[in-house]
Formats: sequence, C-alpha cells, structure tokens
Amino acid sequence: MQRRDFLSTLPIALGVVAARHGFSQLAQSTKSILDYGAKPDGRTLNTGAIQRAIDDVFRSGGGTVIVPQGIFLTGRIELKARVTLNLQSGSTLLGSTSINDYTFPGSNPRHLIFAHDADDVTLTGPGRIDGQGPSFWEPSGRAPSPPEEEWADVASHSLVPKKSGRPSPLLDLSIANG
Repeated sequence: MQRRDFLSTLPIALGVVAARHGFSQLAQSTKSILDYGAKPDGRTLNTGAIQRAIDDVFRSGGGTVIVPQGIFLTGRIELKARVTLNLQSGSTLLGSTSINDYTFPGSNPRHLIFAHDADDVTLTGPGRIDGQGPSFWEPSGRAPSPPEEEWADVASHSLVPKKSGRPSPLLDLSIANG
C-alpha cells in the first residue's frame, strides 16, 4: 500500500476504531464562540453568543467550545453534558459587573459558569477567568482586626458584599445524579 492510500483511509479506520471502542471524542464538534457573534473587545456582552455555542455543541452530542484570544465580557453561562469549554492562550472570560447579568429566571444563585446535573463537563486551557470581584465589594466600616485574627473571616474583614449581591461561587459544576 502506498503512503497516500494509507493516509486517505486513516480517517475511516479511526472512525471504525472509535465506534467499536466508544471513543466518541473523535466525532465531536468544535465550535468557536466567534462563529456565534462573540466580540473580543472586553465591552460587548457576549453571554448569548457563548451560550448558543455551548447549546449547539451539546445538541450535536458533545465536543469543544473554543474561547480564542481576546477579552470576552459575559454574564452567567451554563455548561452542559459532554461539553468542554477551552480557554485558549491569551483569552479571558471577563465577568460582567452588572449583577443582573448573572440571573436566569427560576435559577439557582448567581454564578459566572454553571453546570447542574451534567456529566463529562470540562473546563480547560491556559486562558483566564476574571470575575471582576472587586466590583461586588464595598468597605465594611469595621475596625481592623488584630494580626492574629486577620484570617478569621472567610472572605474579608475590611470588605463586605454590596447590597445588590455578588456572583457566588464564581464556578458551580455539579455532576449528574446516578
């Protein structure tokens, strides 16, 4: 068999091996959030575009949603079963500073990235997630703690969440029951 003949049959052979051994990863889709209208400018709210990419990959049976280089402002997004969110080098998911961007009707508390009763959910890559935490805190007005008690507060002694609330926790990934 010549090399070109072997290489032309390789994808078919890999597909047969994958089907026999349950390696569905080879057939899974890969989508960039840019294909769904996301803008990497750090100002445009991209929640809808990111969620459409996740939903599309989920409906196709699973795969990877790519967050390419750039700064993507977003509110709450929901990961789904068999979906990998890959933050590529130089990418940032930038959490919105508006608490209203973290709520869904009838949903659990506010999170930036959320998955509930979903299995095979993956968050990968060298990119960053910046929840812009300081935007949701204000001075507490309490006197400073003595040095031996500075660690006692879970979040902060000198800061408290703003009255409007804050996203918490930033990531909430739960596995499917059973």
